[in-house]
Amino acid sequence: MRVLIAGVDGYLGWSLAMYLAVRGHEVAGADCYHRRDWVAEMGSQSATPIIRMTERLQAFRENFCTNVNVKFLPRLPR
Repeated sequence: MRVLIAGVDGYLGWSLAMYLAVRGHEVAGADCYHRRDWVAEMGSQSATPIIRMTERLQAFRENFCTNVNVKFLPRLPR
């Protein structure tokens, strides 16, 4: 099955992407990373460390020999 996950950088989106990809589905994800920007604007940091998406994708490929295709979507101005 071909699947598109909106918000792939989030807690649920990334977990779902890995789950489906490992089971043989063709997974694509899109995200604008606005949560990361908002947390940084507040001068704060995530309660749990969040690894950059490029590093997550590389580790996922190395460990599971499959891929999740992730695209950045520009955020609309507030």
